[in-house]
Amino acid sequence: MGVLVVATTAHLWAAVGSVYVPDTDRFVGVARGGKLAVGRLNGRGEFTPAAELTLPMGPEGAMRYSGPPYDLIVPLAGGDPARPVYEYRSGALVPGRLTSDGWFVPTPGRRVVAFQEYRRTSQAWPIYNLPGRVIDLRARPAPYPPGWRGFGARPPLRRGPERR
Repeated sequence: MGVLVVATTAHLWAAVGSVYVPDTDRFVGVARGGKLAVGRLNGRGEFTPAAELTLPMGPEGAMRYSGPPYDLIVPLAGGDPARPVYEYRSGALVPGRLTSDGWFVPTPGRRVVAFQEYRRTSQAWPIYNLPGRVIDLRARPAPYPPGWRGFGARPPLRRGPERR
């Protein structure tokens, strides 16, 4: 009788102190060709713009926007061509760079990395189109306010001047 061991990405990442949480509901912004497009990333890392949220940029890059909040994943001035990044493609990380126009260009000859092998460190290349977030499990939560006794407990009432 054999034993089957199944390791998921969450278990592997938890071993190094972080976990990946998919989030395809958040809005993201991409600046390309003089326009800002706001939309969502699907589970494969592909950007789908919302047609009503594609806006022309002004002369200085500024524009008026009154839509949902978003995370800017391709900057207004494009990427730093000297800074390498990964592009997430269906569970694989393709090494490359973002051009000054905001387009991803793969680096020829570099090895494609499986997402499960990626380790987030201060020297790691960022994944610009990750359809989720990596949460550091070692980060300590903010301390509770003084006098906090847990959920369901009422804080002590502060008494003011007596009313007659």
